Amino acid sequence: MVGFVLVPIGFFLHGVAKKRPRLIGTGAVLTLIGIVLNRLNISVIAFKWYLPERYVPTWQEIVVTLAVLSAEIWVFRWVVNRMPVLDSGHVRAEAVEEADHAPASAA
Repeated sequence: MVGFVLVPIGFFLHGVAKKRPRLIGTGAVLTLIGIVLNRLNISVIAFKWYLPERYVPTWQEIVVTLAVLSAEIWVFRWVVNRMPVLDSGHVRAEAVEEADHAPASAA
């Protein structure tokens, strides 16, 4: 709780107050690790803890999970790079500026 909840909160508060994006990013990474560990604790580590044998995923399950995650990241990057999902208007403004400075063609 302390390492992956309170520490990131401190990083976020200090990073925003001092305008340090790297500190905010570190807080975000710690938050993500905390969320993943929490989910793993509920679904894998503490699942049927009373049984004498422990469940350990096989290498095939790990490969399938990593493949699905990689495909999701690839699709997300493809969409963001080819569609105006995160467009803040600066790309079009640069294109307009370049068009304004381009020499007139002889027509």
